[in-house]
Amino acid sequence: MKKLRLIPVMLVLAALFSSCTTVITNTADEIRSGRWEAKLSGGSSVSLSFSGDDGVFEISSDDEYACLKISGLCVMDTDGMILCDSADSEIYKFGYKLKNNRLRLTYDGSSITLTRKN
Repeated sequence: MKKLRLIPVMLVLAALFSSCTTVITNTADEIRSGRWEAKLSGGSSVSLSFSGDDGVFEISSDDEYACLKISGLCVMDTDGMILCDSADSEIYKFGYKLKNNRLRLTYDGSSITLTRKN
């Protein structure tokens, strides 16, 4: 009788240990699984984060005119990503290179290196 009580407990434990986790199969998945940040010398900060198929690229500063937020649908391929801003209906294309915990983003000839934050 005690063995029959142990079976449901074992099934629950098996379900918990086999729960779904994010499987990283390519560079785009690895980039989407983290939050990326950089601090600039003037005190501004840059961040890139993801939630599902949406991405948010943000530049924060004490100067309100130097702030920027691009958020919306994000599509990635092997070396670039397109971020479709839902606020202004514009499309922004970024190139990227990932090495270890550093993500180098390029846009219109300029680049910035962000570091993975957990």
